[in-house]
Amino acid sequence: MYLLDLVMIELNKIKLLAQGGQAEIYELDNDKVIRVLRNVEEEEYLKAEMATMQALKKKNKAVPTVYEYTKINGRPSIIMERLKGDTMLDHIKKNPLQLFKYAEKLASLHVDTTSSVEGLVLILINDRAAHLIQKAEMLDDDVKKFVLDILKELPKGMDVCHGDFHPGNIMIVDNKYYVIDWFGATYGRKLSDIAHTYLILRNTPKIPGISKFQNYLIGISGSIISGKYLSALEKIQSIDYSEFSRWMVIRAAERVYYGMPFEKEALVNFLKRCMRAQSGGVNPDGWWKLI
Repeated sequence: MYLLDLVMIELNKIKLLAQGGQAEIYELDNDKVIRVLRNVEEEEYLKAEMATMQALKKKNKAVPTVYEYTKINGRPSIIMERLKGDTMLDHIKKNPLQLFKYAEKLASLHVDTTSSVEGLVLILINDRAAHLIQKAEMLDDDVKKFVLDILKELPKGMDVCHGDFHPGNIMIVDNKYYVIDWFGATYGRKLSDIAHTYLILRNTPKIPGISKFQNYLIGISGSIISGKYLSALEKIQSIDYSEFSRWMVIRAAERVYYGMPFEKEALVNFLKRCMRAQSGGVNPDGWWKLI
């Protein structure tokens, strides 16, 4: 299909496969999809996502192929490889007894894909965090100062960080794994991305609209998979738990700004527990356990 044909496509006449917060995914043909951005003002983020995946693909990382950038009905879009499979999260739901296996794979994929890539123009995670934390209305001035003082002490890095790495963003196709949705990619310390993944796996607040038993099962599953994910990581690389804990504080504060409404109260409480721990002279090595 030629680029001119793509520009003339009417979205209401092609099949919608999936939709998320940033984009809609439409079927182009048997092997390709179109990722169409919802908000045209986020065009540069989409271009950065495309550049990130293309750079990682050149290094033989587990990401889908991205073919080209275009506009569909005036909306920024990218044409990508179609992945016909299910997410790792779907597999976990179908095969809960294989939870440990998937947690270990999640860890190895994370370490492998968050690697240094030259030539990419991305936002430094430290800078993005400082900007978002200032905008978090649920955080009072004392908490913000506590968090931002910690951020100033944290090192900067050069690794590509996914920004939303969890089982729902891992596709499994014919026993091959692909990391999708790089829209929130930044660069910085790999450990910052690992801390964020542990946080979203471990912090499983009560979700409105489901039963107490379902919430209980979600909580238990989150505790198990987050623990196994972290122990699997320790077998691959060493973890500085002082730095890890401090990144947990930073990423939690970020999510107070942009996370789901039902998770924010637990995040604020975690930050306050860390503040009290610091005031009481507790070493940061153990703060991560306070979530």
